[in-house]
Amino acid sequence: EMISQRSIPEQFATNEFIRPSDASYMINQRTRFPLQSGDPIRWTDMIDPKRDTVAYFAKDDVIATTYLQPLHFELRVVAQSEVTPSWVTEAELPSVIDKQLKVPLAKGDPLLWAHVGGRK
Repeated sequence: EMISQRSIPEQFATNEFIRPSDASYMINQRTRFPLQSGDPIRWTDMIDPKRDTVAYFAKDDVIATTYLQPLHFELRVVAQSEVTPSWVTEAELPSVIDKQLKVPLAKGDPLLWAHVGGRK
């Protein structure tokens, strides 16, 4: 329902695009970024759990002492090779909600466990 099959000129039909015969592999998979209606889908658009991690980054500047809420952060896909256990990942966000931020975060900073203090 959310994807449809469309023809594209043969010169553009490379192996980087997901073909209709491979569409079943994308069911219930997430993309690295939002796709627009009509966009062709490439293999590199898909999150690969063997290669990627989804982590939290400051959506805007957040001052120290702020009690953390989901609205303060946005998810981004990061290569696993760049992420250490000190990063707060997607599955760990519930553990930091309502905890106080120890240091200020600038827009785009990753959320690290060292930034998170105690509960309200």
